[in-house]
Amino acid sequence: MVPRFFQRNRVLLSVGVAVLLIAGTLVMMLTGGSEEAPEFSATTTGYIGGVEGNRETFLLSDYQGQVIVLDLMAEWCGPCKKVASETLKPLYEDEYRDSDEVVIISVSVAGDSLDLLEDMQREYGYDWLHVTDNDDEVITGYNAQQIPKVVVIDQQGRITFSALGIVKQDKLQREVESALSGEGSLEKVKQNSIFLMAIGAGALSFFSPCSFPLLPGYVSFYLTTRKTGSKGLNERTAREALPAGLAAASGILVVLLLLALLVVPFSHLLADYVPLLELLVGAAVFVLGVSMLLEWSLEPLLRPLRQLSSALGAAAGTVTRGHPTALAERGIRRVTGSNFSFAASREAGLTGQFWYGIGYGSASAGCTAPVFIALILSSLKYTLAGALLVFSLYAFSAAALMVAFTLLIASSESTIVDRLRASTRHIHVVGGAVMVAVGVYLVWFYLSTSTDLL
Repeated sequence: MVPRFFQRNRVLLSVGVAVLLIAGTLVMMLTGGSEEAPEFSATTTGYIGGVEGNRETFLLSDYQGQVIVLDLMAEWCGPCKKVASETLKPLYEDEYRDSDEVVIISVSVAGDSLDLLEDMQREYGYDWLHVTDNDDEVITGYNAQQIPKVVVIDQQGRITFSALGIVKQDKLQREVESALSGEGSLEKVKQNSIFLMAIGAGALSFFSPCSFPLLPGYVSFYLTTRKTGSKGLNERTAREALPAGLAAASGILVVLLLLALLVVPFSHLLADYVPLLELLVGAAVFVLGVSMLLEWSLEPLLRPLRQLSSALGAAAGTVTRGHPTALAERGIRRVTGSNFSFAASREAGLTGQFWYGIGYGSASAGCTAPVFIALILSSLKYTLAGALLVFSLYAFSAAALMVAFTLLIASSESTIVDRLRASTRHIHVVGGAVMVAVGVYLVWFYLSTSTDLL
């Protein structure tokens, strides 16, 4: 009886187990740990206080007795530069430039060279310590699933504050002063293996501030392409919605694969262009929303893209003789229990789901690519198999959440669509308005975190 139950509900159970494993990993990573700041070795750029000096290697413990503001960053991370320009720079210049009690250290966790960091310091006037992590252990030691991450360490080497994302100057200064007075509240940071970090970072990339605003637009896009409603969260609904979820997840996987194949080997040549993906996605979503509001057809614009996609697919099929495609089709048929084919999927709107996944993954890369690249580079020092496992875990985590979210939309589809079904126009107006708002937000977020354009 139990095997029959699993057989009848294998999609729901499989997705549920995947989500529970991801959630359990996040809980395990974020609980427990130690108040003691993990030790690490780093090398300075030699450019301090606006003066060029010798590059030196030191241990974090060399600064024990001082309050340390630790900034985990990457040279081409837009939000990292926002923290540096709007928080750390005024804090250093106005408060702690000549202080013997406080030191600010920005640590690159994405493999930036010392020359690159020094060029950035000179260009933006970042006169405090900038260093590279010699052992590639800071990102795992300080559990930095996203950057920027700011940590405050008191005179005894204990962590009194840590925060992901942008931290305001007044907030950080209060935390530094509390640490100086010995009144800072202690925090625990758990050191994790690089493989657990990959799962956690992949999950958090799905909820990154660059991509998360796209989820309401995804709901609108999904509902406007569906022809029928659902009957709640059940196995039948899950099997019907699974191809759409897998299509969107495939788009995310393609972006991650391109990042791994192109950006990782040539990180310092291409990395500066990755944040532009967020701007392009925002503009594309905005145009799509306007077209829905004004009932414009985007077919003339999309036709060349579809022709290119078909040509690439035909070329790939010729080279591989169709084996990977056939294998993927058989796998999806087995999981969903439906007569799935990629040719029929174009008519079902799955191509659109795939391209939305491309957009979602691209937007996410604007915030999370530095951590993704850092994890891949750190894992390469072990074996190639380790790097492949890190990539697979990161990609699985992000893709599984996209599939789960699609199934969640499908389960509530009947309630949402039935209320709007009286007028198809209402669906397009609401969906278009949401996507216009999302597009405007993504463009604004990119501009607000890109110091080069301000």
